[in-house]
Amino acid sequence: TNVIYYRGIAHALRTICRDEGFLGLYKGLGASLLGVGPNIAISFSVYETLRTSWQLRRPQDSTVLVSLACGSLSGIASSTGCGCTIDKYR
Repeated sequence: TNVIYYRGIAHALRTICRDEGFLGLYKGLGASLLGVGPNIAISFSVYETLRTSWQLRRPQDSTVLVSLACGSLSGIASSTGCGCTIDKYR
């Protein structure tokens, strides 16, 4: 199935707007946004918990180091915790 639907970005935008209307450009956005919510919630809560705990135990550490470490760990937690992506449900 080597069918080429669009010849470029401009052609894709024109074709979608013509065939489906302007709102056709946003088709599927709702499902993607539903998948982002839990990811952000996990990331934020893990980051805040780790940062608070770290600063209570080691207040002399650099805030940059704390932010980088906690941000990295919260990113890992959110990508692992939200392992079932919304693509599986589309």
